Amino acid sequence: MAGPLQRVLMRSAASEVYGYDLPLWHGEDACLHLMSVISPLADDLALVYAPLLPAAFYQMLRARSIRLVEGDAGEFFASNGLSLNVLPTAPREVIAVAGFPKTAAAMAAAGCRVSTFEADALCIACEGGPTCLTRPVLRQ
Repeated sequence: MAGPLQRVLMRSAASEVYGYDLPLWHGEDACLHLMSVISPLADDLALVYAPLLPAAFYQMLRARSIRLVEGDAGEFFASNGLSLNVLPTAPREVIAVAGFPKTAAAMAAAGCRVSTFEADALCIACEGGPTCLTRPVLRQ
């Protein structure tokens, strides 16, 4: 139950913290978290699989004028969500797993520079995508 502690720590950093219920989808033992269905690409742009987004979160994104790029549903299901696991290295510059051309094309059409890599040994074997295997960095 690290969530409550994280909320306390974030409050002390003067951040706003919101909680959302997620769908059951693959069952209560499955690893589904908010980052399973959204990857921020820039302050005003995000890659999403909207059918699994919590409604209140979707509404908040829209209210904040964050443009939503829909990941391809077929690629999302075929990859068990890995197609949405995209690592931004700068606004609109992202690293993604190769093999999801429709999702990559959607990001490129939204103005992103997309670099891909083969994930068989790194991500798929380790059950994590590019964002799961990195640490966050505070950008100024």
